[in-house]
Amino acid sequence: MKNKTIKWVGMSVVLLLVLQTAIQAAYILPTTNDIWHGYQNYKTGGYNAYIEYAVYKTADNVITVPASATGTYTYAYKIVNKSDSSVIGAFQLYKQTTSGLATLSSLWEGSVSDGSSTSISPDAAFNSGTVIQFDFAGGIFEVSKNSVYLVFTSNYSPVAGSINLTSSSGDEAGVPGGSTDATESDYANQIPEPTTMALLSLGAMALKRNLKRRRS
Repeated sequence: MKNKTIKWVGMSVVLLLVLQTAIQAAYILPTTNDIWHGYQNYKTGGYNAYIEYAVYKTADNVITVPASATGTYTYAYKIVNKSDSSVIGAFQLYKQTTSGLATLSSLWEGSVSDGSSTSISPDAAFNSGTVIQFDFAGGIFEVSKNSVYLVFTSNYSPVAGSINLTSSSGDEAGVPGGSTDATESDYANQIPEPTTMALLSLGAMALKRNLKRRRS
């Protein structure tokens, strides 16, 4: 019975590793030295888009930003417009709290080539204080098009936030209010924030102690 249990656990670990490798192989953004990597299937407001995101240490130079782009972390996003007819005017990042939108800190916003001449580049990128936004004015981000790497740098480590796609660009684009999550999402390889990691570690230690007690 013990041997069967060990064999089942071993096979489960192998299957999980194979699944993780398959997911990583499907990523568009680089997986080298990523400290946060995932994706969302965004299906809100008539949009159907694949949005992938990753965070890297800027010093690792995985995503090459300008020398003037300081900041400990480099945040990168890639969007594929899979909608039937909706044109993307702007891509927005924000953090909703119970008291309203939180302040977002970035040191540089812009775009980096993904190596494809057909990828769409934003005509503007800025931080309004509570929203980091990438504009695609003039209807350029059409159906079946995909973006270059949309990038910003910051000294702040990643926390879970929200995203929004809108047909408007510029200051008039607006952000959804009153909701902590404006998307229908599928998550892959989400990394918990540090407090959650600490709780998981404590839980693992407690479980290990209980197992030892039972065996003794």
